[in-house]
Amino acid sequence: MEYGFYHPDRGYWQATGEVPEDIRESYPEGTIEVPLRPSPHHEWKDGEWVAGPAQIDPAQLRAAIDAERDRRLALGYRHDFGGDVGVQVLQTRDLTDRTNWLTLDASAKTLVAAGHGDMPLSIRTEANVVIQVTAAEAVSIMAAMAQHGAAIMAASWALKDALERGEEVDITQGWHA
Repeated sequence: MEYGFYHPDRGYWQATGEVPEDIRESYPEGTIEVPLRPSPHHEWKDGEWVAGPAQIDPAQLRAAIDAERDRRLALGYRHDFGGDVGVQVLQTRDLTDRTNWLTLDASAKTLVAAGHGDMPLSIRTEANVVIQVTAAEAVSIMAAMAQHGAAIMAASWALKDALERGEEVDITQGWHA
């Protein structure tokens, strides 16, 4: 059988068996026997165990921030093409999607630099809608997509920085919409 003890200055400890009287007498004055602590997150207050805030391992929280960042990036970039096309999602699920957008961006910038900013290019959306845009428009769309991704990255860094400063972090808050 285990026994719990508490002292205001020393905190809580447990004994794994009956504690002989001479040992108990050596405990600091003010030591009391208490029920076993229900969890490491409980604190002894006013004669009872009270659940305190759960302590989350910082490494687990950093991993959760990374997972939330990756989830948000994988949702894609929503762009308003205007007119009948309206808002469409441009996929950013994985490295292949992102490489495709970088290729389009480089091609569009090359065309604009060569004086062919009005050259038509195709963009395929998540809904498999093919949209014709000019090279100059593609450069602008890709810049907006990059800003969207950069905002998500910045939010993840801000959360990790707050964690490093010892601040309480809520990974559901502070993200780019």
